[in-house]
Amino acid sequence: MLALGSGPKQRTRLALQWRQISWITCWIALYAVETLSACPFSCKCDTRSLEVDCSGLGLTMVPPDLPAATRTLLLLNNKLSSLPSWAFANLSSLQRLDLSNNFLDQLPRSVFGDLTNLTELQLRNNSIRTLDRDLLQHSPLLRHLDLSLNGLAQLPPGLFDRLPALRSLSLRSNRLQNLDRLTFEPLVSLQLLQVGDNPWECDCNLRDYCWGCLRHRLHHDGGSCCLWLHLCLPHGQVPPGAQEAPAPHGGPRG
Repeated sequence: MLALGSGPKQRTRLALQWRQISWITCWIALYAVETLSACPFSCKCDTRSLEVDCSGLGLTMVPPDLPAATRTLLLLNNKLSSLPSWAFANLSSLQRLDLSNNFLDQLPRSVFGDLTNLTELQLRNNSIRTLDRDLLQHSPLLRHLDLSLNGLAQLPPGLFDRLPALRSLSLRSNRLQNLDRLTFEPLVSLQLLQVGDNPWECDCNLRDYCWGCLRHRLHHDGGSCCLWLHLCLPHGQVPPGAQEAPAPHGGPRG
């Protein structure tokens, strides 16, 4: 007498299950091999973290054969001066992109269009002078953005409109003279804003930005301008959290 569950139907079902498991195992193995073999020449690829490290190679262009599964792409310390709009096409799994310490002077409007899962973007120490307002519209998960040490003189309205998850933003060491409070209004998750070492026009046009920082208890390095914004108010009124400090160059020019 056959044991319970050992009939022909049970044996057939077990055989099918084993076949499925074998297919899955083979697929995973082939995927790992494909990811490893697709590593761009001279770059280093980690199949566990799915990181592609192409930093410090003197590259003048982004490698065209980047693995589609890449989550971290390091391109810092190269000689990139421009990016084609398709530079990161099909890298929808990318979460971290580092383009620091290159020679980029402009960025195509759609260059980050496929990076829908991007959470960190490093553009520090380039020569970027202008940004398109729609540059980041397809990266709503972005949490950290570094634009420091560039040549930005202004920020286009709407640049941050679709970045509700952004927590830290660095604009240090650019050519910014004024900031519009409305520029940062959409950044409801922002906790750290770095704007130091810019040639600020310390007048009353900057006070809305300062008030916004105080109202939202935002950690920022707005410099001395925000410390004497009370001089722009009638009757010496001081907003909550503001500190008194001597105004540079004799006071505000508002």
